[in-house]
Amino acid sequence: VKMAFFNFFIIHVEMAFFKRKKNRESSNRSRRCHEQQATNDFSFGLSASPTHHQTTVMTTRQPGFNQLPGFNKFLRDVVRVLLATLTYFMFCGNPEIALGFSIASIAVIRFGKLASIKNIQWGLLAFLMLPLSIWAVFLKSCIASIDEDRAYSLSLIIKFMERGAEILAGSICAFSLVMTFIGKIETLPEHYGMSCLW
Repeated sequence: VKMAFFNFFIIHVEMAFFKRKKNRESSNRSRRCHEQQATNDFSFGLSASPTHHQTTVMTTRQPGFNQLPGFNKFLRDVVRVLLATLTYFMFCGNPEIALGFSIASIAVIRFGKLASIKNIQWGLLAFLMLPLSIWAVFLKSCIASIDEDRAYSLSLIIKFMERGAEILAGSICAFSLVMTFIGKIETLPEHYGMSCLW
């Protein structure tokens, strides 16, 4: 009986020892798997982050052409020349040609930066000239289709309206250009350090 009890005790101790050893090996194996996965994730993050950073840097190093220094000022100067030519043809009674210059000024200023207040101002002026030019061209075509012998008073009224639209559009453009020119002249002494002469 003592030998049987002793053998049972030895077998029980050995089974507990092997069970504990097996649990320890499984826990070590799972810990190594977690460490390997964390290492792989970290190495993947290191390999991916420079590419992302490089892509970001490359995109910020290539600004749009409307972000270049002096480009928006050049566009505004071109629009001023076009609007000055539009004013001349409006005062001369050629709204068809003025309509073409109005469309050209809109096409030029749309390439500028939208966040610029000056671009918005000159763009609004160019867009304002478009309906006035179209209205003047329409009235001029109506005058050509009216028989002055039968409807002289109507023809006279439409001529007055057409000439008024031309003068209104030309006056708005001329006023804006003159005020811009005066503002540039006033800033010249300060720019060249000659404020004492004014």
